[in-house]
Amino acid sequence: MRFNILFLSIFGAFVNVQGFHFTSTKLTQCGQLNVSWTGGQPPFVLTIVPVHGTPIVFNLNASTISNGVGSFVARLSLALNRQFLLVMSDATGFATGGISPLMTVQPPMPGDICNLTQPSPDFLFTVDPTLQQCRPFGFYSFSNAIQPVKIYGVVPGGRGTVLNPPTGPLFQFVWKAASVPADTSILFYMSDARNRRGGVSDILVSGSTADASCLNLNSPSSIASSTNAPARATATSAAGPQAKKGSNGPRPEIIIGAVIGLTILFTGLVLVLVRLRKREGSTPSPRRPNDIDEDFRKEPALLGQVDPFPPPSTTDISHEMTRLSSSGHVKPLPLPDDQVVPEPDGALLSSVSLSGPRTSNTPPPRSPSPSTRVLVHRDAEELVEEDGIIELPPEYDENRRPLVFHVAPNDTPS
Repeated sequence: MRFNILFLSIFGAFVNVQGFHFTSTKLTQCGQLNVSWTGGQPPFVLTIVPVHGTPIVFNLNASTISNGVGSFVARLSLALNRQFLLVMSDATGFATGGISPLMTVQPPMPGDICNLTQPSPDFLFTVDPTLQQCRPFGFYSFSNAIQPVKIYGVVPGGRGTVLNPPTGPLFQFVWKAASVPADTSILFYMSDARNRRGGVSDILVSGSTADASCLNLNSPSSIASSTNAPARATATSAAGPQAKKGSNGPRPEIIIGAVIGLTILFTGLVLVLVRLRKREGSTPSPRRPNDIDEDFRKEPALLGQVDPFPPPSTTDISHEMTRLSSSGHVKPLPLPDDQVVPEPDGALLSSVSLSGPRTSNTPPPRSPSPSTRVLVHRDAEELVEEDGIIELPPEYDENRRPLVFHVAPNDTPS
């Protein structure tokens, strides 16, 4: 929420809610210039400012306005390729309607012929050859002007400023801290106490310095005033590097707003990704079967703890078999005549041993004696009672491990 408020407040500072602005058509040599505007308070003043020429001023009255839209048409005798600006003012101040980009006079239309002689200025003045941000800048030699004079500074496609020098015998004025931002193109012209017109300077470009203390919201710059829209003209812009500065390309406020917006958006995405990563890291992942096998590989000692029923030792099995034989609980049963069990081969018995390590106290395998009877287990349905002895099928514990026999490779009969 804080990001949204910051974003809207920054962009809102650059939105021009305009009530007074003007548009114009391109101008051809000896052709007509069409200007229209909306808003503003009469009387209106349209000033045409040719570079290094004489300003042309048109005072427009309320009769030129119809349904809230003003219009004006003038035929100008500016020569081909002449560079000029249009400045629109009203009763509220200078350049309140905006300043056009630097424009260039186009080739004449067929049949357009006029006198291209330009009027001479009523007085002249000179300026310092170098303009720098927040550094002194002087105006000199306007002795033919009637004091007090006014000095107008206009930035193509931007804002303007008005300087009011004090009267004095030297007819010069030094702008102690020229509040023109670095890399800003600007030109100056003058008028005196009788509204006579002085000349127009060349286009100057402000140099950069480390001092920015003189800059403020009213400084002439290529950023149009927040209360007045820049002029829009269909005329082609002038060629040359000085004409392009401050008149072409994206407007600075749009670039600043876009950069700030992208920065806020990128920061928000990073915060969301970090939060999701933390949330995923706090959720335990389920163990897979392969993970258990991996644990046994890493900890072989665990394998000996898994089997709850370790196999009995060979010694215990041998002792148990000896005890049962000597106690008389195991008795042989007679076999039918057709069922013959062959005598076990002593060599074979000697080669068979129980699995597991053989200890020194383990007795060797017993060979059957001649009086030994072999007991054959039968199914429950074939129970036979003979001499009071009933043969029962063997019963095995489900938890008892099967006996594993191992044939010694060295004793295997060939």
